Amino acid sequence: MLDVKNLYCGYNGVDVINDITFNVRRGEILAVIGPNGSGKTTLLKALARLLPYRGSIVLEGTEISSLPRKTLAQKTGLLAQSAGIYFPYSVYDTAALGRYPHSSSFLKGFTSADGEMVREVLEKLELWELKDRRLSEPYKRGRGNGSGSLGKAGALGTKG
Repeated sequence: MLDVKNLYCGYNGVDVINDITFNVRRGEILAVIGPNGSGKTTLLKALARLLPYRGSIVLEGTEISSLPRKTLAQKTGLLAQSAGIYFPYSVYDTAALGRYPHSSSFLKGFTSADGEMVREVLEKLELWELKDRRLSEPYKRGRGNGSGSLGKAGALGTKG
């Protein structure tokens, strides 16, 4: 499903990722762990084609550099550890953003099937009861601020 070979990438001409090779098969889980500054986010940004890289990143048999941006967005989701929220989005609205790459055009809008998928994901993550909460509102229920689960909802919304 994902084959990474001899991957190099970084910033301003300095490689942070040096000759990494791994593969992940359907159903497997890969954890990327390490201390601050070790390149975890850099690796994920390269895998999402947000940073230029050298080497090979093959997703489902296709080099990601040859995939149209929309196709890659339909197959992947990247959840940043902390993302600035600049708009008063609700939990539901934010999760629904993961469906955007699946629409045929920006103006077409959200379908009832999209709505069902968002509901299914929010229910699985036990966030449905919070669907109308604005992200700027505090959340104190023993699960942090809920943003980690919400980000997962947006990323899971990318599934076809």
